[in-house]
Amino acid sequence: MPLPNRRLSPATFVAHVEPRSTELLIPDLSWSLFGRYTGGSRDGKVVLVQHHDISDPETGGSYTIKRYRRRAVGAGAGSERERAETLLEPENPQCRAIVLKDTDAETIRLLAEPVEVLSTVSNASDARCSVYVG
Repeated sequence: MPLPNRRLSPATFVAHVEPRSTELLIPDLSWSLFGRYTGGSRDGKVVLVQHHDISDPETGGSYTIKRYRRRAVGAGAGSERERAETLLEPENPQCRAIVLKDTDAETIRLLAEPVEVLSTVSNASDARCSVYVG
């Protein structure tokens, strides 16, 4: 795997990305560099997310890489009946979004943002061994 052309820090890590939902941004079965999410506006960012209610259709796990969207639903904005809905949208239109209804933004952990694709794997059998580099 080639090393990135940037300085690494304790806030970066390499992950093996398998889900097809990020294919248009991060190729399936690639090794990618991620940087820790440091705050700021979340809406519209592609992020690595953790939430206890997530059951990613591709992995079955509570982690996923998707585009984060949050919107008010129900009664008019600002009313007592206003609810929030979080959409975790795939980049690949063939995959489904994950919808978290009535969620509190603080219960969704935004862990990291993709920084750079380091390499792709041409042989899927070689890709089943994931290594954390921290």
